[in-house]
Order: sequence, then C-alpha cells, then structure tokens
Amino acid sequence: MHRILNVPGETEIPELDLSICAEVKPYDQGYSQFIHNFREESYQAGFDYDKIQLPIFVRTRRAGDRIRPFGLQGTKKIKKLFNDLKVPPQQR
Repeated sequence: MHRILNVPGETEIPELDLSICAEVKPYDQGYSQFIHNFREESYQAGFDYDKIQLPIFVRTRRAGDRIRPFGLQGTKKIKKLFNDLKVPPQQR
C-alpha cells in the first residue's frame, strides 16, 4: 500500500484509518525553535523542504527500511527505532 502525500494538504489512508496533514513552515528561527513546535505526544515529523523531492510517497514499512533522524550521525533501522522507543507492535 502506498499513497502520494499531498504537500501541502491532507491525505486520507482508509486502510489504516488515518489521515496525514502536511504543511510547509518556515525554518527561519533555527532548529531548536523549529523542533520545539512539535508536540511530544503527537506523530509529527519535520523535513528540510529544500532537500526533498516531490512527490512524497507514504507507505507501510518494509524489512530493512532505514531513517536518518535529526541529530543522529548516519542511519538507523526503522525496526530498531520502534524497539528503542517501545512502540507497541500493533502501532508500527
């Protein structure tokens, strides 16, 4: 399953019973202020708009998928990230 993410806009994913809202926000106050605006309990992510290519595809994860989180040198497997964050298997 994959969908093209509407940027900006909302993308419905009925198979997962969820909706993704994408916004383009300025980064003029630096990283700490930008990341401060994310709520800890929410599922939010920030990306450098100048470094991504549209369209963005949203899909379920696959074995071996990796991510390059803010502040981390290199990449990390999504599976290990979920384990480290103690994300319950039914929410992965």
